[in-house]
Amino acid sequence: MKKMNGSAKSTIPSSYQCAQNGVALIMAILITSLVSIAAVAMITQQQLDIRRTQNILHFDQAYVYVLGAEEWAKGFLSKDETMEYDFYPVSEDKMDVIGLPIAEEVKQSGLDIGGISGIITDASAGFPLNNLVGANGERDVDFWKVFDHLVADTLQFNPDFSSVVLDWIDKDDRVDGGAEDMDYLNLVAPNRPYRTANQSIASVSELRLMLAMSDDATNAKNDYAALVRPTFNPLNAVSLEAIEQQPLVNALPRGAKININTAPKAVLKALVVYVGAEDPEELVNNFEEKRRENPQEKIDEFMQPLTKYVEGLKPRQTGGTSTGGTPGSVGGNAQTGNTAYIEAKKRLEKLKDEMIDVKSEYFYLTARAQIGDTDVMLISLLHRKDGKVKTLRRGFGVI
Repeated sequence: MKKMNGSAKSTIPSSYQCAQNGVALIMAILITSLVSIAAVAMITQQQLDIRRTQNILHFDQAYVYVLGAEEWAKGFLSKDETMEYDFYPVSEDKMDVIGLPIAEEVKQSGLDIGGISGIITDASAGFPLNNLVGANGERDVDFWKVFDHLVADTLQFNPDFSSVVLDWIDKDDRVDGGAEDMDYLNLVAPNRPYRTANQSIASVSELRLMLAMSDDATNAKNDYAALVRPTFNPLNAVSLEAIEQQPLVNALPRGAKININTAPKAVLKALVVYVGAEDPEELVNNFEEKRRENPQEKIDEFMQPLTKYVEGLKPRQTGGTSTGGTPGSVGGNAQTGNTAYIEAKKRLEKLKDEMIDVKSEYFYLTARAQIGDTDVMLISLLHRKDGKVKTLRRGFGVI
């Protein structure tokens, strides 16, 4: 028997050893790659989580700041209740601006991390759409006529548009020249079928749904822009010219009046045309000059030329003879004139008692807070009554 050497030679072929070494190298590279990919993914996810958490914290912080601005505005308006009239444009330092601006730097730990700004504007400048319907849920003919003059005569909309808005709000399903459930349910692409609200409008953005009745989509968008003025930014409203950039309509609760100190001229013109006065453009321009000089403390300045016009319609009697009639009787022309006077007188009283004022109950606060890379803009609708101010609704867009 042969004696074995102390160092026995391997019987594994050299080619197999080379293959085994190659597999081990590949496995090592693969494991290193997987670990690297996992590490990168974990780091990336961690960075995303950190940034997401930071954004959430900044948003919550900014939201608290704009809510703080809302409380400040409510406190200011409650103290401002003693004023005999509201005129925004007016501010604490007597500067002529359309709203009362507020601005304050936000500081934390001595470092500037952002800012907060805002402005209080009058919400009663536009036409109140919800007044198209009375407390009984039926059409208020007088407010409907004003709105019809605004959209059909001044803005040159589709003559049926005022009826479309009315049918959207009124409580019944009867078509009054506009559109009801069946019209909206029969909409075809790109529009989706839906029903009418048959209740008060909560947001002027609902007008987009009503404009779906238009055959021309481009005109519908233009009509919406003309009424709502979506590009109007109250934060930039720092001059009297901004009055004409305001929305022409609002979705305030039923019973809201129009503040003639802040109403755009198109709204004022619709009111003048409703009464029936001649040269409405001239009357509105004259009033515009007066309110630019000084805010009106009473509605008398606006009512005076309208009252003069209505009184001019009153039939006169001389020596027992009515104008246009026979002695001792009221002739046909006088009877017609008397009817015109009575109707104009009713419209004048309606305008005076229910439509206009120089003092507002409703205000918008537009507040903006910037914390880090987070920018939050909040719009709040505030209602002031008997020295108490409450928030009716708030949102991050059109309300």
